[in-house]
Amino acid sequence: SVATVGRPLTSSNVLAGPSQVGEGGMGGPSGVGGPPTSFGAAGARPAGAPTGARPTGGGMGGGGGATVSTALIRYLEANQGSAKYLVAATSSHTTAPIIIATGKAVVTIGGFSGTDPAPTVSQLAAMVANGELRYVLLSGGGMGGGPGGGSSSSALQAWVKQHGTVVTGVSTSGGTLYRVRA
Repeated sequence: SVATVGRPLTSSNVLAGPSQVGEGGMGGPSGVGGPPTSFGAAGARPAGAPTGARPTGGGMGGGGGATVSTALIRYLEANQGSAKYLVAATSSHTTAPIIIATGKAVVTIGGFSGTDPAPTVSQLAAMVANGELRYVLLSGGGMGGGPGGGSSSSALQAWVKQHGTVVTGVSTSGGTLYRVRA
């Protein structure tokens, strides 16, 4: 623990132990004597690696999901009404920045990676019918933000398109916002 005091965190994988000694040393490129890090031996962040919840440029999200603009968040908040959930969207890459920006409940379709079969079509339909959900943000490539989107993702996407109307005039990158009704 003492070895980590005063050292910057260079990855999302928090580790305790001695720092790198250098090329081929502990934690070095050969990996001898040290645990691997998620950003490589020198702690360099690869291109495209997330650095925080609020990227610059006015957008949030990514990594397989839609990028959410601040204008979209303002629209959702202004039109949430009495719905329990602000929006449903695929994967935590899209929903986490929305939660952080608003502090409101959202539905993460497909779980963390966008590939889990949750919620089901009937669960999503029930949320809409009960007035708990008004908006669904579908990623451009479909529901599954990663491999294995599968038939449950296709069924959810089909249901949303059948029971939803595309919201125009609100910016999303890599996705489409739908106003859904039972």
